[in-house]
Amino acid sequence: MQMRRAAATMVTAALALGALSLPACRSDWQATPLRPPPSSCTAPPCDDIPLPSGPAAPVIDGSFHDWSQSTSLVLDRTGDATGAFDVTDLHATSRGAQLFVHFHTTSVLNLSSGPIDDGTLKLNVKLPDGRLLSLDFRARAITVTNEGTLSGYALGYVVSPTHAGNAFELKLDLSPYGVGPGDTVWLSLQGSDEVAPQPFTFEFERPPPPPPLNTRRPSGSNLRVASFNTLHAGITDITRRDAMQRLLSAANADIYLLQEMGSTAAAPVKAAFAAAAAPQDGASWHVLIAGAGSIVGNAVVSRSHIIPIATPTPRLIGGVVLLPKVGPVAVFSVHLKCCGYIGSDEDNKRLQQAAQLAHVINKLRAGTAAEALLPYADVPVVVAGDFNDVGSPQLRQVLQAPDATMLQRLPLLHLTSTDVFTWYQRDASFPPGVLDLMFYGGTITPANGYLLDSRQLNPVQLDQLQLSANDSDASDHLMLIADFTIAAR
Repeated sequence: MQMRRAAATMVTAALALGALSLPACRSDWQATPLRPPPSSCTAPPCDDIPLPSGPAAPVIDGSFHDWSQSTSLVLDRTGDATGAFDVTDLHATSRGAQLFVHFHTTSVLNLSSGPIDDGTLKLNVKLPDGRLLSLDFRARAITVTNEGTLSGYALGYVVSPTHAGNAFELKLDLSPYGVGPGDTVWLSLQGSDEVAPQPFTFEFERPPPPPPLNTRRPSGSNLRVASFNTLHAGITDITRRDAMQRLLSAANADIYLLQEMGSTAAAPVKAAFAAAAAPQDGASWHVLIAGAGSIVGNAVVSRSHIIPIATPTPRLIGGVVLLPKVGPVAVFSVHLKCCGYIGSDEDNKRLQQAAQLAHVINKLRAGTAAEALLPYADVPVVVAGDFNDVGSPQLRQVLQAPDATMLQRLPLLHLTSTDVFTWYQRDASFPPGVLDLMFYGGTITPANGYLLDSRQLNPVQLDQLQLSANDSDASDHLMLIADFTIAAR
């Protein structure tokens, strides 16, 4: 059967800059996440030993082109729901002990949060031994018969999209229950809508491992940007600064975009970067920072001079970085309003802040931002940071609209897996999500990119990057790293 996408609702937010009518929800499924190019090293210990493989598994990224027609279990009629979740279909596939599930709803809503009146939706998995695993999406709880509530982390639970949508996909690792190829489970939905139990048999072995670790800059690329939410100014926290400095050093970026810097001043940031730099690197660091006296606060850090770009809120900070041999590039570090769901006050504030950012970029391009910025009206632009993308799916489109900034989103994969989440807390009720985003525009082309999670690296890889296994525990966000090629001006 053909995948169906329900038409999404038009979302309109009252913005400080005027009323902005946002386009209807759409998927950016055409975008292909960047994968670091293969390494020249082809023998252990540089590479992992291949495992028995099946076809590539769906990537849990909120785009659904990698789900085939053969995964359909059942179609469900519409109009039979008792709550907000009116499910139209249910799909499943597997790789090894990993279960992948995909379904559509008739309306655009958040899976993991929303008004109480929405009700909830539960995915039930009857295991081969007869026990029932139940995943309550709105309660954000996983229970198993005779075990009580379990951590989603223990089952590798990931769901996407994090923002509102009318289609969702998720994965669960059922290896703790001895499930694997040849075993049959029964899948059902319960709550706002009901889908009767459907048998599903695990068929495929595990997919092949990802390509060998490679963090080298591709030939011809001339700019590396790293974005990192530092969790309460972690780079100056005595208990976390060493781990943070190792992560910053491993990124080896030309420009760093930092979030959640609080009221940190420029001097301690310079000191942290000086400590993270290689011993032979004597270059001084330039810091542009906007502290907000709270967890909000953003910074741009580079070895090159930075010309500030005025922004209306400390949730946005921007500057033109004058890179030697490359030329100027405009960059923005972003930390939008947290929390909420589609249509909530928090969501409307996020949309407003994104519109403010688009307005600043458009003023730069129009040559009306400031006299000192007139020579940089047509420079490449990179925007990255913590967008807290948990509400309207139109948030991303504010920066991508044809009549606005015309930026493109850069989707990124984890360095050693096909995961795409940028945030997770092991003990949080919310599952891992894509909160952090990166965009680019102008005469600039992406060449490579990845999300850095030290916890996924083996000892050889950790040694290669001079990291410790738990360094990424220093923040609840992962670092985004991307290489670009800027065309000669």
